Amino acid sequence: MNRLRELPLHDALLHQINIDWKNHITTFDLSVFMHNGKSAEPCTLTFSGVSNVSVPHNNVWGESLFINEVNVIDDAVEIHMQSGDTIKISAVSFTFETTTTYNK
Repeated sequence: MNRLRELPLHDALLHQINIDWKNHITTFDLSVFMHNGKSAEPCTLTFSGVSNVSVPHNNVWGESLFINEVNVIDDAVEIHMQSGDTIKISAVSFTFETTTTYNK
């Protein structure tokens, strides 16, 4: 999970979160600035072996779709949004890939 810190997720846009309850998978559809000076690219961040997901949407700092920072503590990931909300997810592993479109 520590590899997650290396991803360029600061200022990525979060479009949607999908939870596959049966298979313990949670997917984040994002637009990520993969290369400096280039447009954001559609990407999918997928967590497997998910045991817990918390998705508050209180907009403490105002409405925002942007990720501020990501922290990893053991098997837990905290995605701090620029809205002031913190999405928390406990999972065994993750994958990250660029895609041609967002999952619907």
